[in-house]
Amino acid sequence: MSRYEITKDEYRQYEKLEKEERDSYPELFINTDNELLKEIISGRLNKIHSILKDLSVEKASKGFNLVKNFEFTLTNMQNNKKLYLFLQKFSDNNLSLLGEDDLVEVLNTLYKVMNIAEEENSSWGAPTIIIAVGQ
Repeated sequence: MSRYEITKDEYRQYEKLEKEERDSYPELFINTDNELLKEIISGRLNKIHSILKDLSVEKASKGFNLVKNFEFTLTNMQNNKKLYLFLQKFSDNNLSLLGEDDLVEVLNTLYKVMNIAEEENSSWGAPTIIIAVGQ
């Protein structure tokens, strides 16, 4: 059974190995002309687009915020390798396997870290503090 925690050293090692692999085998990371692969990816992107389009009109603008923040994160990922690697590792997992308590734990950890980042990066007044779920 695989372990679901990663230390900073393991993350740095992962980053180093990924760089070495990209440098040694660049052809594995370059878009391919494989038409079947393009068709599969296109189908999945169309499904994602359809889901996000439906979510974006959800009442109380929560769906709009979801779509807006996905777009913002993906746009920033293009120029932020650490964010890209984080999202890559994050998407290696099937999050639908998590139960409600597990999802709350992940959210609370994210909120804790985001609040710290907000405090460290806030230059104009007090940061917006996100209240953890279940508190």
